Amino acid sequence: EHRRQLPHLEEVALKASGLVGFIRFTSGFYLILIKKHKKVGRIGHHNILSIESTTLVPLFNDASKEEKGFVDQFNRFNLCKDFYFSYSYELSRTMQQNLADAKRASHGVNLRPLYLEKDPSKHHRF
Repeated sequence: EHRRQLPHLEEVALKASGLVGFIRFTSGFYLILIKKHKKVGRIGHHNILSIESTTLVPLFNDASKEEKGFVDQFNRFNLCKDFYFSYSYELSRTMQQNLADAKRASHGVNLRPLYLEKDPSKHHRF
């Protein structure tokens, strides 16, 4: 039933090249999707990309006047400027951390998710 209420969601999502995340203002959640991106560089064999355009897709039907004001404010926030991502390389960590993890993985060492660590602040991945 929910799919019938939001017929454009599947169409828009299939055309997207990435998902930035979710956001909620007052009425409900929105998907922040990357509509268009461009290659701006490489780190090793990993492509580094920049966002050229995004779209905000509501996951609910009706929005209040207040909600529309928040959406307008959010749309003024420029995700296309100085926002980089990669499908295969973790940009939020240092190159040394990524190389150390790749070396450990090549030796068969499984990396535990940080949320399973008793004290993640002492882990080398920070």
